[in-house]
Amino acid sequence: MIIKITSASAFGLEGKKVEVQMSVKESSFSSFRVVGLFGEEKKELEERVWGALKSLKKDFSSLRVIVKISPVNMPKEASIYDLPVALGILSFKEKFNIPPKSIFCGKLSSDGSLEHIKGSLLFTLFARKKGFKRIFLPASCAYEASAVKDINIYPTENLKEIVSFLKKEKKIKRAKYKEKSEIFSYNPDIKEIIKKENIKRAVEIAAGGNHNVVLLSGIRAKKINFARALSCMFPLLDHRESLEVTKIHSVFGNTYAEEGLVKKRPLRLVKPDITLERLIGGGVFPKPGEVTLSHKGILFLDRAERIPKSLLRRLRKPSKDGYVIVFSGKKRVVYPAKNLLVFAVSSCLCRKENCTCSKESLKAYNKKIKDFVTDKADMSVDFSKKEEISSLRKEEVEEILKEMKERVKRARDMQSKRFKEENIFTNSEMKKEEIKKYAFLEKKAKETLKKESSRNDYLKIIKVARTIADLEGKISIRESHIKEAINHK
Repeated sequence: MIIKITSASAFGLEGKKVEVQMSVKESSFSSFRVVGLFGEEKKELEERVWGALKSLKKDFSSLRVIVKISPVNMPKEASIYDLPVALGILSFKEKFNIPPKSIFCGKLSSDGSLEHIKGSLLFTLFARKKGFKRIFLPASCAYEASAVKDINIYPTENLKEIVSFLKKEKKIKRAKYKEKSEIFSYNPDIKEIIKKENIKRAVEIAAGGNHNVVLLSGIRAKKINFARALSCMFPLLDHRESLEVTKIHSVFGNTYAEEGLVKKRPLRLVKPDITLERLIGGGVFPKPGEVTLSHKGILFLDRAERIPKSLLRRLRKPSKDGYVIVFSGKKRVVYPAKNLLVFAVSSCLCRKENCTCSKESLKAYNKKIKDFVTDKADMSVDFSKKEEISSLRKEEVEEILKEMKERVKRARDMQSKRFKEENIFTNSEMKKEEIKKYAFLEKKAKETLKKESSRNDYLKIIKVARTIADLEGKISIRESHIKEAINHK
């Protein structure tokens, strides 16, 4: 008997159709053969499927099973096809039909329960796009997938439950998505950042225009708290952005049962020992790297001076173009990578208060910082500067953060309206053409800019000044805005 069951696979951020075709026959001896998977994947799929079938306490010892999973040449996560393979065998043994226009995805454990899988949101979007009526997923993935409308999503706990449903012995309640309201909260550690006026202002400006920042000197924990404070300022993701970001984290395996769509903008921390694959992405099943996992959020590069030049160089393209290209064999995957970069660097290699670095090493170090770090940033913040710290109560901190957040939102709304006819969203993305068009400098502002800025910093200062003007709700850029932008360079 030939049985066909439709499943899915993820390649990049796109769902793809996978057909599980099975030949199941009664035989004097049991056999199991898989075509379309390679190496250990075949054996592991067989073990999981037979283990789950045995949990049903039925006799499957006299079956000859041949499974073909196509397309053969496409990279596939074998565990996703445990459920369709097991259902194919059971439909033959227990004489029930597989419903048409349905997709089945799920990894089986030895007791027959269904485990969490990666990419369920992608599979559901693909199913709806291709006109499928229903999709069966592990219960832990269904809430995330239920954000997709106009398709029936069936959350299943185990193999026994889905068989009872297909035999029309039991009903499965369809998954329904309920939008969760986000409550404003912040990490108590960022209180120290808010107390310092210059640093607090840098947080607001960077968030207001999505400007990359270099954090110089100072204690590492304070720099991390700067990034946390920055993430507090960002408005929540809208529905379109939320779907895009959740797709990324779904295919990576970062989503959880009751979380649903990602609403808060991600904050990702990168350490100096990171690999190219972990930073940019890649692998047999091309996974997104940290530059993509921080899409629409913040990528914090800790001790950036210790990250190899070759990796820092690879950040140029996503920083400029907003995407990265990852290769898997002869195929390529394009991942989005629009984020805000925060570089935390030391003043020198020895990191001592009284520097012991040689002139040569200090020169080489400063060149690396200039060529690979400050070149990518619009702003810098020096944490070694001593500044008066104001004493604030918890309620006052919350009030200040809310006011900052409101100003950031207004500034971002202004930019959304300003750039609605452009292919950009924030001031940091402006090139020469947009600057000429949207950065209106008053006479004194032009004079100050000419007098106090270098050729290399000219455009960056204008972009930051444009954001400062937006935070104040001003149409034109004034002299005070230019001076403040220079102060943060």
